[in-house]
Amino acid sequence: MILIGNKTNNPLYSMIIRGKDDGMVPLETAKMGSDNLKIINNTTHTSILKDNRTMKGDFDFFKKSDIKRK
Repeated sequence: MILIGNKTNNPLYSMIIRGKDDGMVPLETAKMGSDNLKIINNTTHTSILKDNRTMKGDFDFFKKSDIKRK
């Protein structure tokens, strides 16, 4: 699962980055060949770490995953 924001706090970077971005990473390249991309609206590259929706997405991912607990 790949989580990415869609807002920038640095318009200068966004002028340099091609396409839509989160202020650091273009959304298109974040896919990395995976269809499992989730965009967290109104978050930047750095603020996504503190966003409750990110934490919920992580929790749900691990809850559904095949990772075995020891």
